[in-house]
Amino acid sequence: MKILFLASLTTETGNFSTADRLRRCLTDYDIACCLRCVTSFEDSESVNKFVKTDGFQCAIGIHAWRAGRLLLDCPVPFAIIFGGTDLNEYDRDKDKFETMTKAIRKAKYLVAFSSSMKNQAVVLWPDCEEKIILQPQVCVEPSGFLFHDYCKQVIDAQRQHKISNGYLSHKHTGLTVFLLVAGLRRVKDPLYLAESISGVYIFPPLPACDLHAAMQSCFAVVNSSTSEGMASALLESMALGVPVLARIIPGNSAVIKHKETGILYNSPEEFITLAKELKKSPQLRNYITTNAKKYIGEHHPVEKETKTYKWLVKKLISLQRQQSGSTFEESREILTEQVC
Repeated sequence: MKILFLASLTTETGNFSTADRLRRCLTDYDIACCLRCVTSFEDSESVNKFVKTDGFQCAIGIHAWRAGRLLLDCPVPFAIIFGGTDLNEYDRDKDKFETMTKAIRKAKYLVAFSSSMKNQAVVLWPDCEEKIILQPQVCVEPSGFLFHDYCKQVIDAQRQHKISNGYLSHKHTGLTVFLLVAGLRRVKDPLYLAESISGVYIFPPLPACDLHAAMQSCFAVVNSSTSEGMASALLESMALGVPVLARIIPGNSAVIKHKETGILYNSPEEFITLAKELKKSPQLRNYITTNAKKYIGEHHPVEKETKTYKWLVKKLISLQRQQSGSTFEESREILTEQVC
């Protein structure tokens, strides 16, 4: 079995984490996965040629716009995994929405990470509800990465580096670290909390396993996005027993219950107040992390994700074989008519 995985492969994005994890997961079951970045193709015609030349039996794209627009002429059955901004941002653009609609209607299956994402997809495309698969995601693989040593190196290198409200300075190493996991993109709003916190340091992207180790070394993981499908970093932190503080948006509220499985805030000022409360109360921290790990175990088991995508690939390949069989029969009928 040979499939094409199409996604944005910028290393700091959640789409990359999802695509790489699923590729490794399916490869373990002798499914050959070819991972390609959406920037590798100019248009849907170039994807069509690539699929035919390399003999792929099906395709899976992550993000209804970024991957969907390239799959419009895909000659084999394909599925689309909603990314988040395709449902919450790109739908506001008329041209992009029309393109996504074409891709959604042509896709054999659609995957949503949460009920809120599925509901939003149904609002946008009411006729697609029956082919949506609900499959939450999470997977953690911490390495032996020494985050505090790495912090010292980065902070030393960033001394006197100017940002919006002053200079980054290295006063001491015993700081309480709140880790914001995000690429420097507008939708992640990375400066949302910057003016409210005394020290802000920018770290380069880390491999997933090192990032998970870094999460374990932090006091809490933070999310300040204006839009999310399902934030991988939050789920991974919850699975690792690390508290999460997330901005109140639908994608975050879908997985976090305030002061039960995490903390939700609505402003920089509220973030500071709640962060101080969490720091002063070991009981609250323990209560939240215990509930969060239980929630992840019940709702985001890795085994179920693996089973779902194995089933999805087999269904797509089955459709491809039926499609190939139909094409063969049609060609034989035409040839017979010509001979007669």
